[in-house]
Amino acid sequence: MKKKFIIILSLLVFILTAGFAQLTPKFVSPGPEIAKGQAKYLGCAHSAPQKINFNKYWNQVTPENGGKWGAVEGTRGVFNWADLDSAYNYAKNKDRNYSFKMHNLIWGAQQPTWIETLPADVQLAEIKIWFKAVADRYPGLDYIDVVNEPLHAAPSTPGQGNYINALGGSGVTGWDWVITSYQLARFYFPNSKLLINDYNLLNDTAESWKYVKIINLLKDRGLIDGVGNQAHAPEMYGTPIATIKRNLDIMATPELPMFASELDIDGDGAVDQGGVHVVNPVADTIQLNEYKRVFPTIWTHPAIAGITLWGYLPGHWRSAQGAYIAYSDGTERPALIWLRKYVQSFNIVLPVTITSFDALKNNAAVKIIWTASNEVNNNYFGVERSVDGVNFLQLFNVKSDNTNLFSKDYAAMDATPVNGKNFYRIAQTDQSGKKVYSVVKMVDMSKNEKTPLQVYPNPAFTSFTIKADASTNQNRIIDITDLSGKLVKTFTLSTSGIKNISTSDLPNGTYTIRVTNNANYEVTKIVVNK
Repeated sequence: MKKKFIIILSLLVFILTAGFAQLTPKFVSPGPEIAKGQAKYLGCAHSAPQKINFNKYWNQVTPENGGKWGAVEGTRGVFNWADLDSAYNYAKNKDRNYSFKMHNLIWGAQQPTWIETLPADVQLAEIKIWFKAVADRYPGLDYIDVVNEPLHAAPSTPGQGNYINALGGSGVTGWDWVITSYQLARFYFPNSKLLINDYNLLNDTAESWKYVKIINLLKDRGLIDGVGNQAHAPEMYGTPIATIKRNLDIMATPELPMFASELDIDGDGAVDQGGVHVVNPVADTIQLNEYKRVFPTIWTHPAIAGITLWGYLPGHWRSAQGAYIAYSDGTERPALIWLRKYVQSFNIVLPVTITSFDALKNNAAVKIIWTASNEVNNNYFGVERSVDGVNFLQLFNVKSDNTNLFSKDYAAMDATPVNGKNFYRIAQTDQSGKKVYSVVKMVDMSKNEKTPLQVYPNPAFTSFTIKADASTNQNRIIDITDLSGKLVKTFTLSTSGIKNISTSDLPNGTYTIRVTNNANYEVTKIVVNK
């Protein structure tokens, strides 16, 4: 009897000291999905804690941990698909048919430990088995995070996968292992959109430019379809909106769709224990204000095609920081209430649509051209230039035809570009003074310098690219010989200086590549390792 009295008294003390503690019936949102009918999706990570009432809020699915290699194949040859099946089947249910993103194939964390000590050729074989197993089981993958966090978590050491060299290591490009990963992904997932994903980008301009370098290496080879930035709370809190906007613009320069892939915003001080939650107005206000501060900047960016929250209920990876926006009984915190109203009421169609934009070298000048449509309420276009891709100055204004509902071409000429790299963008300004920026285009006005012969990736898997000096106006001959000196392939290299070569009929081994232009030639070697 005494023991029961103590338990009852303890419960009463907890409720009284909580102040605002609530024991409420479970709340179920009537729906529909917040971004239903929008041009952009608003999704959420899917896991056992996060799947409750999922379809009342979200219309895109990413498995939180169920798709990571270490979670699926912790024991070599033994595949546990349970969590990944749950997320995939939920998304592809005929009554929903949400877009689904596989997260992820290659990463330097949560990898199977058994792969770390295998020889490189065996590691590569196991990577191919992993890719094929996913492709065979999930034929309808809309998006795939092929490489996760290449800037911060490469699979390069024990404890991180330790298989980077099996994919080609740094190689000639510095990122050959990434290129090989995407070549494999394009082979095994020809119908999926291939994405890349990383963090600490919205708050770090230097990292954003490094990221763009990797993206462009992949884009040049036709290996990437979209760009993810994680948008976690630590990289946004305290970061000025101008910095977030600038870094989004930088990541948009490759002109690929962008995704905020793991967004969360903290609400420190919130408490939720077993269905009993404590309303903390201070924590709610902090979280709400941060959502209001950063979410519109990301959501309205013209390159952003969708946002995925990295959880919305307790069980969130940042539960200790109160990052959930609903309690375990379903009660919505103010940030979620605001988020629904904002997304459902905000018109994400811009007053003007810039349907195309380019900057082209024109002798000693640069010609800037763009096409716009639906110019209702637009005032003018500002043509801006930067020498570092960060700090832009306006060169001149071009008056908008704000009666145009269809399509109109515009052009401007920069007669005095700097010697070196020139970055251009269009600042579309409406009648209220609000600005929306285009993607950024770069024109290099440096003197032409001969480009040394490059071959990548090296080692090669399904194919490799030869890149020679493009300043010559002559075709060249490519000869490929094996170690015995036998000629196995010969090609003509066009004036573009770029040639992609399949390895389908090249046995594994080392080959010599000779590029000849009249009496001049360059020689390098390639290793084929399929």
